[in-house]
Amino acid sequence: GGATWVWQNSLYLRKPMRSNGTFDYSTNGKFLISDGVGNYYLYDKGGSIVAGGGLFKSSDGGATFTFVSAATVDSNPISIYSAHICPVLAFMPGFPQILFYAPGSGYSLKGYAPTRLSVSFDAGLHWAIIPSTFQVWQVAFGKVKPGNTYPAIYITGNTADWPNPMNVYRCDDFDGATT
Repeated sequence: GGATWVWQNSLYLRKPMRSNGTFDYSTNGKFLISDGVGNYYLYDKGGSIVAGGGLFKSSDGGATFTFVSAATVDSNPISIYSAHICPVLAFMPGFPQILFYAPGSGYSLKGYAPTRLSVSFDAGLHWAIIPSTFQVWQVAFGKVKPGNTYPAIYITGNTADWPNPMNVYRCDDFDGATT
């Protein structure tokens, strides 16, 4: 029932940890995740660690963090809009180099402005947009389809502008490319 808490040496028992569930009504969000192989990553949206924010990595259990990248696509931060509710930063299970960012629901410059799913294939050093997405609120992973290499990817949001419905979508043909 949450009456007692015990500190653990590992943040998530050597399993991938994802960060979500925050209401971030600014650009000052911070998200802590693990890759499942002993590294922890901190994404700082607001620049309280360095101007412009960025992605940081710890290989010593969180004692120290080093700068990985500014986490940008086309010179824009992956978290380009503020006031997003429950964004998700998550490593693909079994692939500690593949990192996704779903911006979450919320406000943008236009009600349905694109807030696409972002992906990094080198643990956050470089980022790309997955163009087959349009407005992505959440990202999660499922069982690998027989014959495939990567797990199924689930998103909540939509894959095209209005009138495409907001829904849950599954991708079974992720091939490690963004085209």
